[in-house]
Amino acid sequence: MNMNEKGISLIVLVVTVVVIIIIASVGLYYGKETINKANIETVRTNMLLIKTKASEYCEEANFRLGTGAVPTKQEGMSDEEFSNNITTYLQPAENYLNEKLGNGNFEKQGTTFVINSINDEISGKMGLKNMDNKNKYSIIFNVIENKVQIKYNSKINDTEKTVWTL
Repeated sequence: MNMNEKGISLIVLVVTVVVIIIIASVGLYYGKETINKANIETVRTNMLLIKTKASEYCEEANFRLGTGAVPTKQEGMSDEEFSNNITTYLQPAENYLNEKLGNGNFEKQGTTFVINSINDEISGKMGLKNMDNKNKYSIIFNVIENKVQIKYNSKINDTEKTVWTL
C-alpha cells in the first residue's frame, strides 16, 4: 500500500453517519408533528363544514315549527300527555330533517335530534364528499333553541375516547 494514497478514516465515517442519524431523527420528529397538526386542522375544517350545513338545517327546522310557544308541562298533565304534546309540536321539524337527512338517519331524544354517526347517505345529502372518518362525527340538533353541536370521536368503541366538540 502506498502511503500517499488518501482516504477517509473510520472515525470520520462514524462521525458522518452519527450526524446524519441525528439530522434524520430531528426531521422525522418534526415531520410527524406537522402531519399531526395537519390532521387536526382537517378534523376542525370538517367540523366547521358539518356545522355550517347542520346549522342551516336546524334553522329551517326551527322555522317550520312556527311561532307557537313550546309546550310546557301543565299541572295535572301526565308525562305521556306532555310527551305527546312535544312530539306533535316537533313533527314539522322532524319531517323536514327526515326529508333532508333521510328516514332513520337520526334519533329523536326528547327535544333534540341526534346523528350518532355520519353515514354515506347523510354526507352525500349534506354535500360532504370525500370526507375521511365521517363515521366518527356526530351531530346534535336542538331545533327549539336553534343550536347545533358537532363532536368528533377519535376512538370509536373504546373506553378511552378523545372527543372534540365544536
